[in-house]
Amino acid sequence: MDCELPPLACQLKRIADDLTQPDVDGFIATLFATLIGAAVALAGSFWLERRRAKQEEARELSNAKARANERYEERLDTLLFKVIESLGERMRDLHTRPAVIWEPPQALYAAIDTARMVGRGDDAEALKQLKLATGRVAAIENSEDQHRDTRVVGQIIRSWREGAVDSVKTSERFGGLAIGP
Repeated sequence: MDCELPPLACQLKRIADDLTQPDVDGFIATLFATLIGAAVALAGSFWLERRRAKQEEARELSNAKARANERYEERLDTLLFKVIESLGERMRDLHTRPAVIWEPPQALYAAIDTARMVGRGDDAEALKQLKLATGRVAAIENSEDQHRDTRVVGQIIRSWREGAVDSVKTSERFGGLAIGP
């Protein structure tokens, strides 16, 4: 040892010298650790913000899809309401003038075609089958049979739009009606 004082005094002198001299190595180590900690915190914050932004984007996309689907359903329901009104008019005509052969009015076909333009996927197929079914119903010469099948078409539309059956089942039901007995 280079200290000439008793060992305890020597140790105290060494501690006092260490406290009064700058500790460059300790300072650099502390600074380095602080910078690494800040970088880790910054990376964590960045990752959490990206994750939050992705979740927000997914939520907005989901909401936009839900709103678009709602508008689609409302539009399709509005168009199908026009179809049902036309069918109702035909049923009234059958009660007042049973011998009249029904030529599907252009308004009915126009409403069905407009609904087909709006319809997507299985809905469009169901609407195609609806048009075929109304054409078949219009060709029925017996007014009682025509009245019954017109009512059936309206019931199929109603059960479809109320959610009792899906588009595929509706398409099958219209298809069965289009083929006839």
